[in-house]
Amino acid sequence: MNWLFDTNSLILLMKSTKDDDKSRLIRGGRILYLTYYEAGNAIWKESELVKLLSKEDLETLVSAITKVLPFLEILPLSYEDFSEILDIARNEHLTFYDSSYVHSAKKNKLTLITDDTKVSRVAKKYVNTKSVHELL
Repeated sequence: MNWLFDTNSLILLMKSTKDDDKSRLIRGGRILYLTYYEAGNAIWKESELVKLLSKEDLETLVSAITKVLPFLEILPLSYEDFSEILDIARNEHLTFYDSSYVHSAKKNKLTLITDDTKVSRVAKKYVNTKSVHELL
């Protein structure tokens, strides 16, 4: 699949699909290395700060993500990408993190999977986008 999953789409996919569907949808997809950190931080925030995840839900989500990560290719970002990512961030008023997904999707000719409406709106100027709901 020629898909790049941003962090929010990866987490949403893990929460909203059965195990068989997860591996089918994820297989051959790509993420960025920073997705590990963003996902970990989002899960921590949901469980510790805003208390949206019970201990059981937390364990289920962590288990689901851990199971699918081996099926995802991690796209490298190099120092040469830095200025192009920053240009997107500045021109589009996106965070550097979000701009790195847009840049990587463009650079690698991938469809960006995102459920963030602002990221999707901006990314459509550069690449094809889909939401998790469209994948399902």
